[in-house]
Amino acid sequence: WVIENPPTGYILAIGEIVTAWAIQEWELKRLVYMVLGIDDKRGRTSVRSPRASEMIQMIRELLQIEGVTIDSVDLNELESALGQLESHRNLFAHSIWLEGSDGSIAVQNLQGAWPAEKGWPKVKKRIYPEWTIVQEGDCLKLVHQIRKTTRYTRIAYQQIEEQLLAWRRKHPLQSVCEGSLDHQLVPHERPPPTSRAK
Repeated sequence: WVIENPPTGYILAIGEIVTAWAIQEWELKRLVYMVLGIDDKRGRTSVRSPRASEMIQMIRELLQIEGVTIDSVDLNELESALGQLESHRNLFAHSIWLEGSDGSIAVQNLQGAWPAEKGWPKVKKRIYPEWTIVQEGDCLKLVHQIRKTTRYTRIAYQQIEEQLLAWRRKHPLQSVCEGSLDHQLVPHERPPPTSRAK
């Protein structure tokens, strides 16, 4: 049956999960803003709030544009880990909690589908929910894993920042008014209007 107040240990652990994930997302956004060369206000206005895996994809593509590579963190592995962690975070933060007749604590899982059986189609868990039994230790393990990826994100930030500073020193931005574009920016006299045929 549904329980409105899970055991105290679960409530505290869920709070840690939500807080740890918020820090992880904040660190990823800082990384995106830094690569784009914009401040937090402009970043929040333009980048908004993509999923964690989408931010890693964005960072990878931006680094490719800048010609920057890093070796301190495998962005592919980080993207995969963040995708799984975000899924678990959302499960624990947005689902209802239940208690079995044996006292076990579970969360209602509506993600994905049940595996198809012979002669029967695949059925989504939104139609037939799954009870996922959760131990308090599972919640604390998730907190640890989120904080671990946050440390990797900070390591990536440091190396990317150093690489970008070095690259931008070698390739300073030039004004569009410099060099070969000058002639394109000089206003030309407007040709006289042609007389309309009578």
